[in-house]
Amino acid sequence: MKAHKKLPTSKSGQAGKSGFCGNEFLLAQLGKGCWVVGYQGKMIAGAVLSSLPAAAAYASELAHAFGSHNFLLTVVEAGRHVV
Repeated sequence: MKAHKKLPTSKSGQAGKSGFCGNEFLLAQLGKGCWVVGYQGKMIAGAVLSSLPAAAAYASELAHAFGSHNFLLTVVEAGRHVV
């Protein structure tokens, strides 16, 4: 008997368009040496870091604090638009 892999679901029990529902982080570059961290579509006040690795580590620590080992991480460079 094969085990079926379940997709993560939302509270309503339906998976999102991408098949991923859960912790979603955004790292956006505001300028040279200035990265801001967002969570679930909102920027986190005070979460401004000087490098991409530092911002990624911050998001990772938050996800682990929320009890999640899987999360979506989107990185946007300065001057780019998120679609």
